[in-house]
Amino acid sequence: MEDLFLIKDIPELSAKKFGSKIALQMKSGYTFRSITYEQLDDMTKKLAEYILHLGIKKGESFAVLGENRPEWAISYLSIARTGAYVIPVDSMLKEKEIKMILHYIKAKGIFVSPRYLDLINEIKDSLPDLKYVISMEDVEHTHEIPFHFALDEGRKLLEQGSHKYRDVKISLDEPYVIIFTSGTTGQSKGVMLTSRNVSYDIVYSTKLIEVKENDRFISVLPLHHTFEATAGFLLPLYNGCTITYARSLKPNEILEDIKDSQSTILLGVPLLFEKIILGIKREIKKSLIKNTIVNGMLAIEKGSKFLLNIKLGNPIFKTLREKSGLSTIRLMISGGAALKPEVAESFESFGFLLVQGYGLTETSPVVSVNPLHKYKHRSIGVPIEGVEVQIDNPNENG
Repeated sequence: MEDLFLIKDIPELSAKKFGSKIALQMKSGYTFRSITYEQLDDMTKKLAEYILHLGIKKGESFAVLGENRPEWAISYLSIARTGAYVIPVDSMLKEKEIKMILHYIKAKGIFVSPRYLDLINEIKDSLPDLKYVISMEDVEHTHEIPFHFALDEGRKLLEQGSHKYRDVKISLDEPYVIIFTSGTTGQSKGVMLTSRNVSYDIVYSTKLIEVKENDRFISVLPLHHTFEATAGFLLPLYNGCTITYARSLKPNEILEDIKDSQSTILLGVPLLFEKIILGIKREIKKSLIKNTIVNGMLAIEKGSKFLLNIKLGNPIFKTLREKSGLSTIRLMISGGAALKPEVAESFESFGFLLVQGYGLTETSPVVSVNPLHKYKHRSIGVPIEGVEVQIDNPNENG
C-alpha cells in the first residue's frame, strides 16, 4: 500500500515539493490573483496559529461557508492544521438548515465570505457556541474578524516563537472533517471522514486518472461537495497541480476561464456536460454550410471508430475545439448522477475524453471510475485499488 498522509500536512508537504509553483488562482479583472504552494503553506500556518490562540481545541468544530474561491481552500486547510473538525457548509441551504448544522456541531467559529455575512449575523445570536466569525475579505463590518487581520496576528504569534500548530497530534484514523449531506432522506446528516479515508482516495484515484504535476484543474462544482473537495481540491494540491476557481457558473465565463488558465481537467455533473455539448451543437447549427460539413465529418469519425477502431475526433475537430475554449482539456470526469451515454459519445466524436465515476460521501467519495484507456460510456468504471464492491439484490443484468 502506498504511504498515506494527514490532510493537515498537505500544505507543508506540497510546499517542499512544488515551492513557487501556483497552487490556487482566480481571475480578477484581466489578470489572475494567484497563490503559490509556499504562500499556501505560510498562510495556513498563520491562520492555524491564530485559531489555536483564540482557544479553539482539537475535537471542536470550525466551519467554512462561501462560494468557491482561494480563501475557501485556505480556510479549510487552516482549520485542518488545528486539529479542530472542518465543517464545510452547503451555501445553497436555507438559513434554518445552516443554523441547525452550526448549532448541532456546536461550531466555535466560522470562515465566511462577504456574500453570506448578513446571513450569519442574522443567526449568530441564537448560536451560543459561535464566538468567532472570520470574513474571507476585509469588509467594513464591525463584528467580524477580517481575513488579513487574522493572518497578521498569526504572523506575529509565529515571530514571537509560538508554534502551537506544530504540537497538534492527530492520527490517520481520527476524523478531521464532518460533511453534512441530505442523501435520500432530506434531513442533513453528518458524515465523519478521516485522513486515512481521504488520502487513500487521493493516492489511488491519482493512479487511475493519471494526474500529473503539470495538470491544471478548473474548479466549478461547490467545494463543500465531497467529489469536488477530494478530487478537485485536495487531490490536485497533493500532486502539485494548479487549481483555477471559475468566477461563476455562467457557461461563457467558465469557458473563458478554462481558455485563459489553459486548464486540462474538468470535473462536473451530467447537467454541466449536457449544457456544454448543447452549446457546441448550437453554434454549429447557426451555419447551414458548417452544419452540413460537420455532419459529414461526424459520419467519417463514427465510421472510422466502428470499422477500424480509430478515433479521428481529435484531428478532425481541432478548430472546433479551439473555438469552444476547451482545446486544452484532456480529461472530463462526470459524477453525482448518471451520465447519459449519448452525451459522452458526443464529446468523444468531437475529440474530447469524458468518463464517469461513482461515489458516496461516506466513501470519501470515490468508489469507481473509468480507466482512461479502457473506458465504457455505459459504465461507472472499475473500483479503485483496494475497494471492494458488492451489488445487493442484482437484477437479470447482474
